[in-house]
Amino acid sequence: MRFSASGCETPGSLRVTLDGVPLAWNSSLLIDRSFYEYFGSSGFSAGTHRLVFESTSPPVSMIRQLCSVSLLEYKNESQYHFDNDFIGAYPTYMIGNILAGYRPNNERCLMRNMTSTAFCTVCQENNWLQFLARMSLIDGITVTPSGANVAVTADVVPLAQLREGGSFPNENYIITWTQNGNARTDLTGRFTFTESRVSATGFWTMTITYQTTEVRSDPDDLLTDTQTFTI
Repeated sequence: MRFSASGCETPGSLRVTLDGVPLAWNSSLLIDRSFYEYFGSSGFSAGTHRLVFESTSPPVSMIRQLCSVSLLEYKNESQYHFDNDFIGAYPTYMIGNILAGYRPNNERCLMRNMTSTAFCTVCQENNWLQFLARMSLIDGITVTPSGANVAVTADVVPLAQLREGGSFPNENYIITWTQNGNARTDLTGRFTFTESRVSATGFWTMTITYQTTEVRSDPDDLLTDTQTFTI
């Protein structure tokens, strides 16, 4: 069973019973609309059942409202996968039992379940692709002369090993440089370097690729960006 209610800002302010037996759940302690779920270990027996929602005390600041109630029936795990790491094609229906489409897993995704704190792996991948279709990983290249030398710094979006507080697991930046069309393998993986003005003269290209296990397919190379500059 899934239901939503508002105005339940004190502990135990709403009591829910099924056939006279209180269901185990806690008030959200919020005035705003909140979502609640209750899972039974077995189905209903044949016959009539009584589900009661009861306010246990006067409202504190606003009326209490029962906004929606849904009763859902599931098959066992061999026929319906509750494991949110399982990716499949879960049908979603509109009013009137009309098929509206499919979702990738049971209840993990915020797009499906408003009480969730995470996106599913399919939405995570799509979020990355949507973000990187609209932005570049490279904010700019800074070239700073200093006497006979020149310092070059790549200013990139702080992901992977550049994240504050340490990188997330399973992500990495790969950065490469070419000078006058020739690979500078000695600079691979470096975000900044200093060379003499003489040796640094030429046409440069910096390429960076963001690797993350959250993106399994990148057919448009959205996780790779390139910038050219001249010294």
